[in-house]
Amino acid sequence: MRYYTTCERLFQDGGPFYHVCTKGAETDIYFRNEEDMNLALNVIAIAVFVTGCRLLAFAVMSSHFHFLSVKHDSSAKTAIFRDGGTI
Repeated sequence: MRYYTTCERLFQDGGPFYHVCTKGAETDIYFRNEEDMNLALNVIAIAVFVTGCRLLAFAVMSSHFHFLSVKHDSSAKTAIFRDGGTI
């Protein structure tokens, strides 16, 4: 119980958190091979560096992706993907 309370407090005090994703069921294949995946990972790293977002977790699949990030201003909503993502 104490662990849960501590985690919940850290989550509430540490935000705002943003879940950025694309709709995988409604999209084409973005990443067809290992080269595409490597490019995606490089783009993610550069975007995080340029925007100053803290990327807490991410998952990149062939047809969609998910990011959990934190930034303490409203620019995080559009910082990495300006089109196609949802928050």
